[in-house]
Amino acid sequence: MKNYVFSDQCVPSSLYGMLLKLKPDEQLIVSIDASEPITENHLQRIENIAKYMFEKQQSVQFVVYDAGGNRSKQDAVPYTCNEQQLQTCDTINQILQKYQQPSLGYSAYNPHFYWPYQQVVWANELIQDIVKEIKNLQLTPFESVLFIHQTLGSMSNDCLDGHSKNETWAEYNRSILSYYHNQGFVCVSYAHWTKAVIDALQMPGLSCSIELFDGYNATTQTYKPSHALNSIDIQDDVYGVQGTYLNDAFWSAENGVEGYNLATCMYPVADLEHVCLSDQGEKAFHNITPYTHQEYVFTTDKPAQEESMKDYIQRTISVPIPMVKYIKGATAILHKSGGFTREECAKNNKQIINNTTLAAMRIFDSEAQNTFVKTYQSYIERQK
Repeated sequence: MKNYVFSDQCVPSSLYGMLLKLKPDEQLIVSIDASEPITENHLQRIENIAKYMFEKQQSVQFVVYDAGGNRSKQDAVPYTCNEQQLQTCDTINQILQKYQQPSLGYSAYNPHFYWPYQQVVWANELIQDIVKEIKNLQLTPFESVLFIHQTLGSMSNDCLDGHSKNETWAEYNRSILSYYHNQGFVCVSYAHWTKAVIDALQMPGLSCSIELFDGYNATTQTYKPSHALNSIDIQDDVYGVQGTYLNDAFWSAENGVEGYNLATCMYPVADLEHVCLSDQGEKAFHNITPYTHQEYVFTTDKPAQEESMKDYIQRTISVPIPMVKYIKGATAILHKSGGFTREECAKNNKQIINNTTLAAMRIFDSEAQNTFVKTYQSYIERQK
């Protein structure tokens, strides 16, 4: 298999030299660098190559390749495309179809492993569908987070067992495309979906990043990158909610029913110290680390920089959100959706309270400050 990175820096003659030397049984992958604009000259070269391969009765696979490098917490999620990028890729697909070549691929890691570009299109369409619904309902920033959290919490999270050591596992399960590939979601997938929707929403008073944390491995008795979730900065004057909160749709999906679980929706940053996921009773997290391309695929390399949990907590403004505001927000979403009676809203709220309080105590210890843990504690006290 031959691979050639196609960019403004390439020397066209070297690529054509490779074409001349290509054996009949060799496959050529031409990578289009996603970090650079695709110009008319690029499109002409693509057509020339596709035509040449058609005349040779051979195929060439073009792959839009995100070349990687360090990725910050604020950067766009891989596989998310703006309208212009989608239109350009559609143009490339038309050229490839004209010369009977395979449809365009897309990869964020390795151009030798790529998704069908149509799945990228579907994922972006779903993101825009969620955004459109939020805008049509005229949700506030806080209501938008509740809506996104419940929507994603309802998605399938049946991930494949036994694939953690497979090189392609990161592609299959750790991207927004997993939903369409029917491979299931893991924590990174949910974190990417949440950020992708909030980024596309472009709502004043609402922004999102992805945080990667070192978790304790009881087998090796070491801390390694183990979990990704979202940090959400919010300013909602309607609900009086402002500050930085952690959001984890993955844990809600794991511990709840059909999205009726807000245990890890906008919980105080300090509560991260009270997450208990280890059978040995160890605290789940140790350090917050920079979000880079290498860490995205969860390599075991230690990051160059890290911040202690204590420092991370101290630099955030994150006070517990009263449960009444969650219920008010959930009710408002139902009212704005239309057609829901007062009884149906009450039933919905009861499901949220019941599922959330039980899930909260499975995820956090009793020292956590979020109101769902406190509500469960009060319930236990009343039963004594």
